[in-house]
Amino acid sequence: MAEAVPALEAALTALDTLKPSDITLVKSMKNPPTGIKLVLEAICVMKGVKPDRKPHASGSGKMIEDFWAPSLRLIGEIKFLESLKTYEKDDIPPAIMGRIREK
Repeated sequence: MAEAVPALEAALTALDTLKPSDITLVKSMKNPPTGIKLVLEAICVMKGVKPDRKPHASGSGKMIEDFWAPSLRLIGEIKFLESLKTYEKDDIPPAIMGRIREK
């Protein structure tokens, strides 16, 4: 808990620096940096947004979870930034916490 509180406070402070133009920039990216994809994937998991299932690029026939299209839909919501600020962080279901830790 001692490690989590400062990280949470830093995340909330960083969230306050985001502007709608930042979201517009992310929405315009065809192949975003890994960090952006990871953050948006975590947000999707926290909000219960399901990934798309796509074939692996290797052509092996294996299916992978792809959160990019669902992420774009999520950040396109009018109150996206507000929903992050008001997210009930003290009552995250254990299944969601376990899934976030896996990533």
